[in-house]
Amino acid sequence: MRKSEFIAGFGSVVGIVIIIAVVACFFYVKPVLGTAENNSQPPNLYYTTPTSSAWPVKAVLGTNSWGTINNDDTGLFIFADYPAPLEQNINDSLAVAGSDSILLSIGYDNTSLTLPNVKNIEVDLWDTATDTSTAITSGTAINNFSFNAPDQAGEYIYTVWVNYDQGSVSYALKVEVSQPTIN
Repeated sequence: MRKSEFIAGFGSVVGIVIIIAVVACFFYVKPVLGTAENNSQPPNLYYTTPTSSAWPVKAVLGTNSWGTINNDDTGLFIFADYPAPLEQNINDSLAVAGSDSILLSIGYDNTSLTLPNVKNIEVDLWDTATDTSTAITSGTAINNFSFNAPDQAGEYIYTVWVNYDQGSVSYALKVEVSQPTIN
């Protein structure tokens, strides 16, 4: 057997193994996902303060894996990888005072879509000096979920990790603390 025949045969075997793995993965995730109801994309995450009269700020969608299964047993599963929040272009931010409560909510631009069930949520604060994050809070429901802004003035970047029935999604958001809390 020549080297070129061996490489061609090996490439075919690898291709078949990859196809089998993808099909097996689809059959594994199908019972977990349930019916999609046309939610082929993750919902948007919004953040605001309880006292803000402005519209909530839309967080930037980050790395996610999202799956949908239709009633006819066809489906779609998407894996999307995005840069770390410090490397993303986060144009919109929320201006708050030190220690203000920041409220989170989810929604679709198309309000007729059913919101997915939230399994758990975690908020991480990024350290710009080390490009690492630290979990600051977590919970199991998005309704009335909040966390507090830092006391010190400055710009803060957060990652919000949300696990839904249909997959896992990270969002990046920016908070600008305009004044420190006065005690």
